[in-house]
Parts: sequence; C-alpha cells; structure tokens
Amino acid sequence: MWSVSRSMLGITLFALSLANTLLGERAQAQNEPPSADGSQTATEPLLKHRVSVRRDDLAGINRMVVTSDNAFLYAAPWRGDSIVAFKLGRSGTPDHVQSYSNPLLRGVIKLSLSPDEERLAGICLRSNTILLFRRDVRNGKLTPDGFSRSNLTWPVSVTFSPDGTHLYVADAGRSGASDEAPSAIVAYRVSEGGGLEEIDRVVHDDLQGTRDVLFDRQGRICYACCSNAGCVLVFERDGDSGKLKHLQTIRDDASDATLLDGVHSGVLGPDGSRIYFVAGRFRGQSGVSVFNRNQDGTLAFSHQLVLNPDQFSGGNHLAVTPDEAHVFVSGTTGDSLAVIRQDISTASAKVLSYIPNQVDIVLDGPSGLTFDAEYKYLYVAAEDGSSLTMFDIVR
Repeated sequence: MWSVSRSMLGITLFALSLANTLLGERAQAQNEPPSADGSQTATEPLLKHRVSVRRDDLAGINRMVVTSDNAFLYAAPWRGDSIVAFKLGRSGTPDHVQSYSNPLLRGVIKLSLSPDEERLAGICLRSNTILLFRRDVRNGKLTPDGFSRSNLTWPVSVTFSPDGTHLYVADAGRSGASDEAPSAIVAYRVSEGGGLEEIDRVVHDDLQGTRDVLFDRQGRICYACCSNAGCVLVFERDGDSGKLKHLQTIRDDASDATLLDGVHSGVLGPDGSRIYFVAGRFRGQSGVSVFNRNQDGTLAFSHQLVLNPDQFSGGNHLAVTPDEAHVFVSGTTGDSLAVIRQDISTASAKVLSYIPNQVDIVLDGPSGLTFDAEYKYLYVAAEDGSSLTMFDIVR
C-alpha cells in the first residue's frame, strides 16, 4: 500500500494541470504506481512530449531510420509515393529538408541504411519494388541509385546485411485460389554501381505471412517473423554468397512461447545476446516475447508479457533502451504506446503505463519507433495521424 500527503497530492495535481504535455512527473515515493496520464516513478525514464510534426506527405508513416551522427531522420509513409527526410538539430527536433517522390515509391513502408550510411534502401508494397538511393551526407538529400522488381508480390520489409554486400526483402506473398504466391525471403547482391542482382529466394512452409527480417551484429544469423504461420525462423547466412540455410523454427504454443501468432517485427537487444518480438498487428494477441541467443544463433525462450487489450492493441514495433531495463511498444489499432519495465536478471517484465493518443500528443495509429543515436529521444510514427511524434527521454 502506498500513500501521499495532502500537500504532495496538491502539488502533483497542480503540475499536471499546468503541463498536460508532460507524460511523466517525478514521483516522490519509490513505490508509487504509474499515473493515468502515463507518468512513471522517479527511477523510470520519463517521456516528455516535445513535438508532433504533421505533414500531408507523412500519411501512413511507418518505419524510420536515424543516421549514426544524429544528423538526419528518414521516414517511409506507405500511403504516398515519397521518402521524407528531416534534419535533426542539436535538440533532436526534426526539420523537413526533402520529400523525394517517385511513382515507384508507391507504398514505401520500410527503410534500411547501409553500414557506411552512404545508401538508403526502401521497399514499396504497392509498386512491388525495391529502390536504392545515394545519400548526401552533408545535406541528407537522396538521389536514385538502382531498383529491382524481380517477382515481388507483397514486399513489406528490407534489410541491409551488416557487411553491406546484400539486401534481404521479406515478401509476405499472396493467398487466394487463383493467384496464390508463396511468402519468401528474397536476397540481392548490391553492386558498387547500384545494381541489384537476385541471388537467392527462400521459400519455406513456415514462412507464411513473413513480415520482418533482421540480422545479428556479425551478419551470420538471420531471423524472420512469420505472422500467419505464427512462428520465428532462424537461418544461417553465408557471408560470401549471401544465401540462407534454415536452422530452427520456433512455433507459437510449441514451448513456453505463446505470443508468436501474429508476430510482426523484431529487434536485436543492444548487446546482441537477446532478441525481442512483438505480435498483434494483424492477428494474434498483442504482447512481447523475449528470447536468449545461443552461441550458434538459435533461440531459447526467456519470458513474455501480454499487453492489456483494454488499453493496447495491434502490437507493431519495439524499441529497447541500452540497459534493456525498458521497452517501448507501439499499438497501431489501439492508438497507444506501452512503456514496459524489464528485469533481465529475473527474466520478468511488467507494464508501467499505456500512453494514449491525445489532442496535442499524436499517437493516432502508432507504428515505427526509433531512438536517436544517443538514446536521448524517442521518435514515433503515427500512421493515421500523418505525424512524426517526438519525446524527450528524461531521467
């Protein structure tokens, strides 16, 4: 049981009334629970809303990438036909510098920076195209460098290999009696001149509805999130050829992992020893699953957390703090952001708060999440609000 004095309660209410954009006020008691407005305790990171940037060309904004020098942010709005570039000042506030439009960019939904950050790749689900751009590191602007449309059906994710020699596309495929196309992972070799050569097409029974592909730091192991099949697949990658070899399939309900039906995306933990998955965007129960990585890259279940369906739905993406003590999760259909506290030593997690969509804090259809390179800010893509919403992380 916890208690606060009448004077402390008055101070807290006064502060909240003056600053309704502040999502966390420092609690005065260590055991004080999160408040209804999304604030956390004094030992937790506080999300303080900075700005929500709304633009017509951000309709359907999904995934974003930030350069390692914190200079630029690029956004993929799938309802349009452009990649939107922002310059980030010292304070991290996004300032628009370019909206690069092209008919082939119809439905651009995810982006990937090459390891040297001289190139940016975009995958477009409406034009069934993968595009490659050269990036001016001084002003952040993009110029076309290459593209491919080789037998893609419903491409939804693109990822550079950590060595920058290959690109991997998650193609969700298509179901239907007359025009069925299998889900696949399609690999391309990237040439110096911007050419894209398809070198591998992985088709597997458990790849149904593949939504995301990611790699370990060395580029030796590939992980695929397969929403319709309700599983995660693990592959070994040949660094020379770029080809993938199946190592492991983890199915929903096959072990202690019961939140893989509808698994939508994954992120590697900061030190690479764990991997996080979120489910619920298009099917399944919204929740987070955490796995430990074995030496050979295969996965062993650690723990999971179900998110409250009354306050959160449509689990889409995650962002994990460097110490892995906190996880932020976007709920697209529920218009909210979940703030989770995690204890790696005890393999446990709990929700601190759910931050809802508000008039001045746009979380209307939140999808992609990304930090700046120094983990001072959290950027949230609001699909249905055509907005890029920025939070300061205050400790």
